[in-house]
Amino acid sequence: GIFALWYTHDSFLGIDLSADGHTLVTLSQLRSWGECPSWDGFEVSPLSVGDKTLSFSNPCDYFSTGKVKATTLSLSVLVAIEMFNSLNALSEDNSLFTMPPWTNPWLLAAMFVSFGLHFLILYVPFLANIFGIVPLSLNE
Repeated sequence: GIFALWYTHDSFLGIDLSADGHTLVTLSQLRSWGECPSWDGFEVSPLSVGDKTLSFSNPCDYFSTGKVKATTLSLSVLVAIEMFNSLNALSEDNSLFTMPPWTNPWLLAAMFVSFGLHFLILYVPFLANIFGIVPLSLNE
């Protein structure tokens, strides 16, 4: 979802997704990106990802190496959702209002460690290169 949204729209919920300079494509182009070599006049502009600027000598590479920011956004959303979903394990019968998260400090500690490791992977260049992701800005 985030991947398709990032490629096809320049903003979402007031967040400017085009600040990095990526080229917008249509949904039909995104669906048939494998046919990119046959598209006449398809050009992409350089885009910034983390501390790098990606430019493409072959515009079709935009759909492979150019997806690194969308992949990073998807991974970050998945990590956050799973960490907050772990709060469902507090009780089978009660809600978070009757059994607040601090009743299980070990779960909170595990959540903080997981978020910390995710941020470490995001913002330490060596680790980001290993995992194939890029640092995200506050807006992202």
